[in-house]
Amino acid sequence: MNPAAKPTLSNAVLLPQLVVFVSVSLIAVAMYTPSLPAIAKAFDTQVVVVQLTMTVYLIGFAAAQLAVGALSDRFGRKPVLVAGYALFVAASVVCALAADINLLIVARFFQALGASVGIVVARAIVRDRTSEKESARYMAYIGMAAGLTPMLSPMIGGVVQVGFGWRGVFFAMVALGSVAFATALFMLRESHPPEARIGTGIRALGRGYLGLMRERAFIAYTATGGTVTAAFFIFLAAGPVVMIGELGLRPDQYGFIALCMPSGYITGNFLASRILPRIGIHRGIVIGNIVAVLGATAFVLIGLTGHFSIAAFVAPLAVIGFGNGITVPAAFAGAVGANPKLAGTASGLTGFLQFAFSALVNPLAGLARHGSFFELAAMLFALCFAGLVVYRVLLPRSALISSAAETL
Repeated sequence: MNPAAKPTLSNAVLLPQLVVFVSVSLIAVAMYTPSLPAIAKAFDTQVVVVQLTMTVYLIGFAAAQLAVGALSDRFGRKPVLVAGYALFVAASVVCALAADINLLIVARFFQALGASVGIVVARAIVRDRTSEKESARYMAYIGMAAGLTPMLSPMIGGVVQVGFGWRGVFFAMVALGSVAFATALFMLRESHPPEARIGTGIRALGRGYLGLMRERAFIAYTATGGTVTAAFFIFLAAGPVVMIGELGLRPDQYGFIALCMPSGYITGNFLASRILPRIGIHRGIVIGNIVAVLGATAFVLIGLTGHFSIAAFVAPLAVIGFGNGITVPAAFAGAVGANPKLAGTASGLTGFLQFAFSALVNPLAGLARHGSFFELAAMLFALCFAGLVVYRVLLPRSALISSAAETL
């Protein structure tokens, strides 16, 4: 643990704060999606134009992670959270009052910049306040919040849309952002004191990034987490094509079937919160990767036999999600803990790299454009297997010894 930042809060106080930060940061991604047709109608434009509000949000959210983590290492966790949520609230107000689609698109970009602080800084706070072994438990809890929020936010947004319209959805984001802002300002205690902070400026930022990229352990943890995260995005992009095209499901039916992988992921997060402090990060990653590979292997075998059914689709994906739910929190704990002095920078960089890799491989989902069950299975197998291989190849022996010592 970082000696300069001893834990001062009980788990019962710290954990709810982290859940608030992570949930509010992610809720704005999809909460407004049920309102897309209403927004298009209000601004007399096409839905494809309104969807740019999602595109710019994802771009802003990914890019901001690079700066947010480094800023929290320089100025502390609390000031960055307070400033980020202030920007989020202000941008959400502009979204709610936008008079045209162009202003809404711009406001969504700034909303994403503010929202990015939550998940990046929350991971850094975990590393500040906990040991490497205990941090995996917190990462699992954060993963559960990160998994549940995208599942529930469209449902919440749909209810608000029916009662208050699309502007009401953005005002709801104002309220939620205000809760996170107040939590950061009045309840959160600084976990990164001045004596532990690093220099600022472009050179210091560059040195931090280069230092992390030279850490084989950081690359190993980030790579394995990135491959399994990319598998989830492949599923999101190609799953509807396969299930609707191959099995003839209606879109509304697929919406329920699509919960299989996120549900497995959340279940894996829950188990990870229980077992990772005992078995350690390394064993957790290996076990999670093996489970995911087994699920993907079953998926491929089903694709080869041609016995397609809803159960044949749901069961392997749930197993893959379960394995990844163990792997991801352990990988994040390892990456953020690779250099405790740069916990914020590491949190931002690993988040950005994993997001960027997912964006890079996501076009592969086009291979399933003909609704091929086997092609989707093959892509998921390749990514899950790659996650296991790159981790074992890249992780240095010193990290293995350190992880083994944590379990003793």
